[in-house]
Amino acid sequence: MRMLVADDEDYTREGLVEGVGWQDYGINEILQARDGSAALGIARWFRPDIILTDIRMPKMDGIEFAREMLQLNPDCIVIFMSGYLEIEYLKSAIELSAVAFVEKPISIRQVTEAVEKAVMEVNRKKKNKRLSLDNLDFKKQKLANTLICKDIAKDMILPMCREIGFPTGEEYNCLILWDKDGMTNNDDLMKDIPAWFMERNIFCLCGFLEAKISIAITAYKNMDRRAVDAAHQSFALAWPKLVTGVGFLVSDLMNISSSYATARIALNYAFYDEECHYFEVDEHALLQQTLEPGLSSEFMQVYKTTPYKMEEWIHQLVSRFADRRYYQKEQVILLFQSFAGNVLQDHPDYFDLSGCAGNAEDYLLSMKHAKSIYELEQRMYDLTYFLIQKLDRNSKYSKVINDTIDFIAKNYQNSDLSIQEIADHMRLSATHLNVLFRQEMKVTLKQYVSNLRMSKALQLLEAEHFNVTEVAERCGYANANYFAKVFKETYQMTPLEYKKQTI
Repeated sequence: MRMLVADDEDYTREGLVEGVGWQDYGINEILQARDGSAALGIARWFRPDIILTDIRMPKMDGIEFAREMLQLNPDCIVIFMSGYLEIEYLKSAIELSAVAFVEKPISIRQVTEAVEKAVMEVNRKKKNKRLSLDNLDFKKQKLANTLICKDIAKDMILPMCREIGFPTGEEYNCLILWDKDGMTNNDDLMKDIPAWFMERNIFCLCGFLEAKISIAITAYKNMDRRAVDAAHQSFALAWPKLVTGVGFLVSDLMNISSSYATARIALNYAFYDEECHYFEVDEHALLQQTLEPGLSSEFMQVYKTTPYKMEEWIHQLVSRFADRRYYQKEQVILLFQSFAGNVLQDHPDYFDLSGCAGNAEDYLLSMKHAKSIYELEQRMYDLTYFLIQKLDRNSKYSKVINDTIDFIAKNYQNSDLSIQEIADHMRLSATHLNVLFRQEMKVTLKQYVSNLRMSKALQLLEAEHFNVTEVAERCGYANANYFAKVFKETYQMTPLEYKKQTI
C-alpha cells in the first residue's frame, strides 16, 4: 500500500514518516511533499492509496490538492491535518469524504488511528473493485477504452466483443462527450446513453476518459450515412448539457481508434464556439497545424513598444484563431499563459493593486483550465486594463511618487513597515517625502498605507479560507486586535461581521 504525506513543516512531515512503523499497517511505500502543488505532481505518477495532508500549505492548499487528486483517483483515501479547526475546513473535509481530521499539534496516536481506519477503507474498496471485475458494465467500459487505442491485437479484441455481445462486422462511430459544466452524474451516463441508443436499435458502449470526458462507441447495421447523422443529431438534442464531438464513420472494428482521433479533433472546435454543443469533423480539421512561429515575439513587441494596442492585438489574434478553429486548445492555452506570464513577471504588484486575489501561479493555473479561447481573451484583457491604468497613473504622478507607491505595494504586508523606512528607500527625509506625497496623492503616507491595507483586507475576508488572524498578518498587522479596531473605525463593522455578510 502507498501513502503520500504533504506538509510544509519539515519537522512534522519527517517525524510522521520516520516515527511510525508503517509496515505494521501494510504501508510499504511512503513519499513526502512540502506543498500542495508538489504533492499533486507526485500523486499523478505515485498513485497513493492514502494521503495524509496538512490543509494550510503554500502554492496549493490541502483542500484544493485533495479535490484535484480525487478527480484523478477517486479511490484514494484522504486524512486532513490542521491546527485550525474552522467550520469551512470541516465542511470541505466532509465534502471530500475525508476519513479523518487530525488536529495539530499532532498526536501520533490520533494519526495511527486515522491511518488504520483509512487502511480498512482502502481494503474494502479494493475488495469491491475485485468483485466488480466480473460485472458486465465494467467489461463494457473496459472494451470501450480498449477499442480507442491504436495497435491493439484483433485476437485480443474479438473475445472481449463476444463476451459482452458487441457486434464485430458492422460500421462504427466514436463520440466524445464533454460534460462542460459538470452537471451530469457519470454513473448515470454510463447507463442512460447506451439505453438511449438501444431504444433506436443501435448498440452503444460507453467509457470514461478523464474528468468530465467520456466516450460512446456506436455500431450501425444496414444504416445509410444520413440515418447515422440523424441519430447523432437527435442524441445531441436529447443531451443538451453535453458537448458532443463526432468522429468519422469507419467500416472496421480495428479502425475505431481512427474514429476516436477525429472525434477529438471535432470536440476541439468547442474551444472556439461557446454556443454550439454538437461538432462534426471537417476536412480542414485534418490539417491541424501547429501555431505560427513568431507569435510570442510579436506579442512582446506590442507589449513593450505599444502597450495601448495590446487589447486590439489580442482581439485580432483570438478572432483569427476562432475563424480557423483547428489549432489544438492545449497549444493555444500554453501560448496565452506565456503572454500572461511575461506581464506578471514584469508587474508582480498586479495582485496588490488590481484587487485580484491570488498570485501569478494561481492566475496561470486558472488559464490552464479555460473552457474557451474567450476566457483566455478576458484574462488578457484584465491584465491589459491593469497595465494601461498603471501607465496612466505613472504619467499622472511624478517618478518619486510612483516609486513610493510601488515600494508600498511590495512591502505593505510587513508589519514593521514605517514612514521612515519608506523615506530611506526613496533617499528623502520622512518630512519632505510626506509633503510631496500629500501634494500629489491628497493623503498622507500613513493614511495611504492604512487605506491599502484595509482594501486588501476586504478582498481576503471575502475568501472563505482565510480567518481574521491570517488576514491581519497578510495585511501587515502583527496584532489581530489592533487590526480589528482599525477595520471597525474604517468600515463601522468588525472583520467577522463583514465576513459573515459576504458569505
